[in-house]
Amino acid sequence: MLTRIVSAILRDEHAVLTVSNLAPAQMNVGEVFLSLPAIITGDGVDRVLPVQLNEEESGALKKSAHILRRHLQMLDLSS
Repeated sequence: MLTRIVSAILRDEHAVLTVSNLAPAQMNVGEVFLSLPAIITGDGVDRVLPVQLNEEESGALKKSAHILRRHLQMLDLSS
């Protein structure tokens, strides 16, 4: 997958790939990096594509984001 991402960047492909990126504010999950579909250009992530989630999926995503942030905070405290 890494070679595919690098290829998309080097060739300025405007390819849609799932990559880890800062979640957009409109997702309401806080400052956390998630793997989301994005348009990849010569500059890297051009924009994250909107993802349609139902209520259950949205709740699960927010829970996952919270768990990630909590664990990252724990790592920051131990350094």
